[in-house]
Amino acid sequence: MTIQAALELENFGPILKGKVEFKPLTILIGQNNTGKSYTTMCYYAVMRVLNTFLIQLSGGAIVHLWSVKYIRRLSKVKKIETLVKLYTELFMEAFKDLEKSFTEDRIIREIERTFSCRVHELILYGEDKANMKFSVLYGPLALNTNLNLNIYSNGSVDSKLNVRIEQDKIRNILEHVRKMKLEMPLSHLIHEILSKAKILSIHYLPASRAGILHAYKTIAQALITSAPYVPIRGVEIPRVSGVFADFLSELMGMQASITEKEVSKDFEKNVLEGSVELVKAKEIIETTPEIIYVPREGYSIPIARVSSMISELSPLDLFIKYGVVKRGDTVIIEEPEAHLHPDAQAKLARIFAKLINELNLNLIITTHSDILLAKLSNLISLNALPDNELRSRGYTRSETLKPEQVSVYFFRKTSEGVVIEPIKVTYEGISDYTFREIIEELYNETMDLHYRIQELKQK
Repeated sequence: MTIQAALELENFGPILKGKVEFKPLTILIGQNNTGKSYTTMCYYAVMRVLNTFLIQLSGGAIVHLWSVKYIRRLSKVKKIETLVKLYTELFMEAFKDLEKSFTEDRIIREIERTFSCRVHELILYGEDKANMKFSVLYGPLALNTNLNLNIYSNGSVDSKLNVRIEQDKIRNILEHVRKMKLEMPLSHLIHEILSKAKILSIHYLPASRAGILHAYKTIAQALITSAPYVPIRGVEIPRVSGVFADFLSELMGMQASITEKEVSKDFEKNVLEGSVELVKAKEIIETTPEIIYVPREGYSIPIARVSSMISELSPLDLFIKYGVVKRGDTVIIEEPEAHLHPDAQAKLARIFAKLINELNLNLIITTHSDILLAKLSNLISLNALPDNELRSRGYTRSETLKPEQVSVYFFRKTSEGVVIEPIKVTYEGISDYTFREIIEELYNETMDLHYRIQELKQK
């Protein structure tokens, strides 16, 4: 399911100001150290807290209110207007209790865990206050959540959270379900809606995935071995960010049971040119599966001995193939083009489109690749073509993207800080002026050197 979300930052990290609206594919581009990772990590932290809130909302609190107070009243309801009113009351009572748990302290703890630093250290240098505004419309529960968070240099924070229900959306949901299940009592319909409301998970694939993948079992074993000595000997465990720790945890927790096949097969055939697999020793039940790469020829190679291209992309394939990432989830990928040949980058863009269209994933990527951006731009233009022409060009509809599925933001350096600027996306593609300037400078330098060398030869 697509999440409609927006994040606005002011004086946060290197970012002076800017707003990002997240779509099925959100692309962040710009020079190094301009705050792209600050933005994705901030979004990751807040979404994790919100997901916990929604799990509570659709779980214990609602079920309790349902069973205690509303079951008899709802069983007698016949008018949709009355049902919408009662449904709204039901959630509002749950909000009163749950909003207390969605505290600024809880948000700050998650931000500090994600960045592995105190929250006031994230304020733009020279400023005494940072601001973050976050909004999300969560479809299945028709919840509109808005968060305004202020962070001060003295370490204090204040926040304001507003959660409301869109009654028109509730009405649409109920009317749709009633048409599908005409014989079901209305009280049961509500229960069905709640039970099927999917809390969407978010996953973070950080930069330098190859190094983490090569050593993940060693790192995990070292941390586990050192942990008991911390209170006794004061062993110092190296600081790692929350996104690193979560990525490592998801790697360690994978189970060797394939859930998604088709997109993974396409990924492995066209990009990886072989399969990435989990192998678990049969004689040892409680053990972390080994990761191996199986080229087309059929033999197997330990993941620590494969090329950096394979090890950089393997986590994405593994997470999809073995069910870590589920349909509708959000996946953040830093620099997916790392160590990839230009041809592989172009092929990866087609896989991204299929992940969005076939698995309904929400992808957020940071990139420095003009090739990846250019290919994604072409996929948007291809969407305007009829099916028969797409087939003649070797594409399927699911390998293309609509302009409304894509948002692109340029993180531009200024003398005061980084400003986030939206880049227009149409059926003509994505404007490439950010990379074009650099390419034109290189071209002009090349031609200037060429003519100068010719002059020297004539002397």
